[in-house]
Amino acid sequence: MGTPAKYREHAADCLKLALRMSAPEDKARLLSAAERWRSLADRAERRRASEAGALAPAWRFWIWPNRAA
Repeated sequence: MGTPAKYREHAADCLKLALRMSAPEDKARLLSAAERWRSLADRAERRRASEAGALAPAWRFWIWPNRAA
């Protein structure tokens, strides 16, 4: 799986190509692809944040098991 930064790079590449297209159909396809890459980057960032948040409490407990005592 790629990283959110890589997905955003793909989105930027699609946008650059879309700007160079003269045919409306080609431009629309590239803009749609750019939007899908951006959406994928957003989802990957949310998933990573969610996974990091879910692991943090268990990690703290493991490091300091007697901290609350």
